[in-house]
Amino acid sequence: MNLIAALLALIVPAAALAQWTGTQPSIEAPNRPEREVPFQARIQHLSDGDSFVVRTEDGRRIPVRLSAIDAPEKSQLFGDIARRSLLSLVEGKPLTVIPVKRDPYGRTVARVLAGETDVGLEQVRAGMAWHYKRYESEQAPRERREYARAEQQARDTGLGLWAQPEPMPPWRFREQQRRRHGTALVPSVYALFSQPAG
Repeated sequence: MNLIAALLALIVPAAALAQWTGTQPSIEAPNRPEREVPFQARIQHLSDGDSFVVRTEDGRRIPVRLSAIDAPEKSQLFGDIARRSLLSLVEGKPLTVIPVKRDPYGRTVARVLAGETDVGLEQVRAGMAWHYKRYESEQAPRERREYARAEQQARDTGLGLWAQPEPMPPWRFREQQRRRHGTALVPSVYALFSQPAG
């Protein structure tokens, strides 16, 4: 019997063989890259209200996109105000970057702390960005509640961009731009590396 099982193992998939022999298959979990560890950095260049380039302690320059928020694009109404608001939160301060994932443009999507201050949450709280609910599943439940509450309070009090009657969400603005130009708008992240902050 052992010889037959050994021969079958060479030609029959493990799961099928396990089902035939009445045993549970031993299947290894696929190799998945571990989440990157948090790191310390300082601002190198700011692009808009939710993305920037940092310089790490060992001199690397890394493009970062704040997780779970979406700020107006530079060419949108309130885009420059949102950018200056973010600059005031991060300029000259040691930052803790807590990576969540990489986006299709190679940016590190991350929660960023300036001291104890959650930079993304502060942008939402000040009415400088939307809580990006499309990606709220990537947040811890407590963070998700804090961000949602912060946006609602900013809306209710007309803070920042919510002073406008109907502010256009950046994701809708980007979609309009894509349709208008017929191409996807790809951030030129690498062009940012040589530019100073602010």
